[in-house]
Amino acid sequence: MKSIVKLLHGDFNIMDIGCAKAADIIVPQLRKTVTIIEVDPITPPATTESEYFNKIVLSKAVSGTCGKKIFHKRKYGQCSSFLEIKPEIIKAYNLENYTELIEDIELECETLQTLLSDAGIDHLDYLKTS
Repeated sequence: MKSIVKLLHGDFNIMDIGCAKAADIIVPQLRKTVTIIEVDPITPPATTESEYFNKIVLSKAVSGTCGKKIFHKRKYGQCSSFLEIKPEIIKAYNLENYTELIEDIELECETLQTLLSDAGIDHLDYLKTS
């Protein structure tokens, strides 16, 4: 484990665009070696700075194109999205309770490449999406 920690120290970047905490996927022994980049313009950061080598919190959402987009915040966070959910899918899987719309939020979006560049990150080693 010591050799892995030494190899990764300060040069392993994880971007978290998911709805669960990144700490759930990173073993405690490695947290001080990685840079965590959190992308969640709605929820306060889920981690504390002391857990990681470096922590960057981005206030814009990730999208294929830049600009403002409507984000559909739903009762169950994992069902929230920029995309509309097809009613037949909701019904087929009995998701009515989970997909209840809480609010529509207009968010400023940027491409992944631009967000990384603006944060001074020249590479990404792992993209956490869930």
